[in-house]
Amino acid sequence: MATLQCNCNSLALNKPCYPRRRRRLLLQPFSSSTRLVPRTSICTGYNASTSRWGSVVSAVVSEENAVGSSFSAADVFKLTYLEGNSWLWNVGGTNILVDPILVGNLDFGIPWLYDAAKKMLKQFQLSDLPEISCLLITQSLDDHCHLKTLKPFSQKFPNIKVIATPNAKGLLDPLFRNVTYLEPGQSFDIETNYGSMINIKATAGPVLGPPWQRPENGFIVPMKNGDLDSKGLLASLVSGEGTVESFKN
Repeated sequence: MATLQCNCNSLALNKPCYPRRRRRLLLQPFSSSTRLVPRTSICTGYNASTSRWGSVVSAVVSEENAVGSSFSAADVFKLTYLEGNSWLWNVGGTNILVDPILVGNLDFGIPWLYDAAKKMLKQFQLSDLPEISCLLITQSLDDHCHLKTLKPFSQKFPNIKVIATPNAKGLLDPLFRNVTYLEPGQSFDIETNYGSMINIKATAGPVLGPPWQRPENGFIVPMKNGDLDSKGLLASLVSGEGTVESFKN
């Protein structure tokens, strides 16, 4: 079993994935200085000719096209990159929105010092989102917990399930009614549209601030995608060093 340490700031993989056996995705909090470390094949794409939701494509081979594979529709996942630290994950037919920045610019409350706009999704609106089952907030800083987005989002979806770092409690409690704050090591289960369960587990992230500050969170979300039937010494080393447990250690 291998893992992917995923960076929200850079993704340039475009080969098709064939979901087959259980894998895990390790999401750690991201910063603009980190870079993508691929350990498996994740498929996303974007048509630059238009900026509406229909042009944002994250591709996983459909069940009909996966000839000879044994996975079900509940095993399919799609990862759609929304620029910045924002993602839309579809796991087993259930949409999880991660760290959305969809309304206004990112400026950390100091636009005279820093003011960032999206390059490709300039016209994206909340109404362009599909039905969202869960909102995942990994950090309390503005590039992950973006109040310009979350305030109108909470008005549109006041009862949505939110899973977040405890550091964001003061920001999220006034906006949402159904928030679960996970300490590192704690987890929460979400039921998919196919009746299976998605387990979201919090891990310890970096300390962004003084050393006595509570660390931010990382999150592990299990997904099912294709493993190769590999042999040999190198295969055994990859299997041992690329697991979720190895990242924890």
